[in-house]
Amino acid sequence: MPERVVCRICPHACVLVEGGHGLCRARVARGGAVVDENYGRVTSLALDPVEKKPLARWHPGSLVLSVGSYGCNLATVKVTIEMLAGAPSCHLEVTTLVVPGMNDAVEEIDAAAAWLASLDPSIPYHLTRFFPSHRLRDRPPTPVSTLRELRRVARRHLDDVLLGNC
Repeated sequence: MPERVVCRICPHACVLVEGGHGLCRARVARGGAVVDENYGRVTSLALDPVEKKPLARWHPGSLVLSVGSYGCNLATVKVTIEMLAGAPSCHLEVTTLVVPGMNDAVEEIDAAAAWLASLDPSIPYHLTRFFPSHRLRDRPPTPVSTLRELRRVARRHLDDVLLGNC
């Protein structure tokens, strides 16, 4: 039986055999270890107006460099937010893309907002409207009324909750 290794990068905890990829297609088992195949591979690079991004409180009228790769970064999220929230010279804003039936439950957004507030209640929190596209076309657009309700819930904990794509 081939040796198996568990990828602990994200909550999927994929069980990989030698040469096998995880669900993210970015991690592979090699020599009994999980290796990042996407490390250093840029698949998206753009210089955009900051207003195009969900950065409502950072240098209006300036440009922002957007860099991306393929795969999952669920590990570059809570730990990174904690690290950035603790760095006084760093500007931090957090966004949740609200997808109907996936993460639009009041309890989920309430927990996320409470956790963010435990770091700093002044962190701007964006709740962004989903529209079906690419591989996720079986869901409807997020109703604006849902976003407004979730904003009300998040404001119990956070000072600055913004809606996007409305």
